[in-house]
Amino acid sequence: MATKQCLTRGEAVKFVKEKLGLNTIEDATLDYHTLREIQRRLMSEVPFQNVSLMMMPPEKRFPTAEDVLTSGLSLLGGTCERNNWFACLLLKALGFNIHNIAAIYCSERELADMHMMCVVRGVADPDDPQIADPLFLVDVASGFPLPRPVPLHRLPVTFPETAGLRVRFAWHEDMIHRLHYCKDPRPDEKHPSLDGWQVIMKFNTSPRDPASLKDGMNVTFLADPPLDFLKSFRLFRWPHGKDWAVAFRDNELMFFGENFPAPTSNKDENERKCKILIEDSELEAKIREYFPTLCPKQLKGAFNRTMELKGK
Repeated sequence: MATKQCLTRGEAVKFVKEKLGLNTIEDATLDYHTLREIQRRLMSEVPFQNVSLMMMPPEKRFPTAEDVLTSGLSLLGGTCERNNWFACLLLKALGFNIHNIAAIYCSERELADMHMMCVVRGVADPDDPQIADPLFLVDVASGFPLPRPVPLHRLPVTFPETAGLRVRFAWHEDMIHRLHYCKDPRPDEKHPSLDGWQVIMKFNTSPRDPASLKDGMNVTFLADPPLDFLKSFRLFRWPHGKDWAVAFRDNELMFFGENFPAPTSNKDENERKCKILIEDSELEAKIREYFPTLCPKQLKGAFNRTMELKGK
């Protein structure tokens, strides 16, 4: 039996209506506003999470297109190679001109093909409708989310507040850089610095076959002993209709934005965020509360594994 590699338009419309709750999609114009709304709803309903990765055999962590469709359509979600590949397949089926790209992750050393994203071509920019060839970056699978598509045709662009961070995209030495603002940059910071901003990743807009990123991502997926990314929880979700986002990093529950459901005593008014340390005995239940589409069996297994790694 042939494996499923793509979605039909009918399947994409059904998913967006029934799972993302965008009932107007069938007759919607494929414009910037539709693109932005789908991006926003994907970040709500198809969460960024590493729970599934933690419970997979290392050789199975990089997915096939069939794996991507399964995790996306079921709302299980995953990390960038699943969520952004799924976003590309979904938006392409709806009729957008879209392709996947790859980024170089910049830390102590540069690691190629470590983050998958999407680029949409030909959608008119409401802030610059006369632009001849608009390009928008779509990234629905980051622990540091983007509130809207990034207009790559008019860089630099700065997002003043995104998950507690100031994020900037700018050209530098023939590549687009994603930068996070450094309040107090030091020479020993994990990421290199550029004009007071940390360089997180850099990329160009050349189309990439998602399968071609496997060798790069396996640097993380096959590492033995496992890297920190596969030793503790990394989850992010931006619930639809809320002006706050929620994330877990190990035992820390984090909220970003406004009016989030957390004690005001934990809130940093200047950063619009708060962190709450969750006891081990409450962690699994608290993750289920904010990430209801996770597989309970996988979550239980991942929780047990993190406790073993902590020696508990």
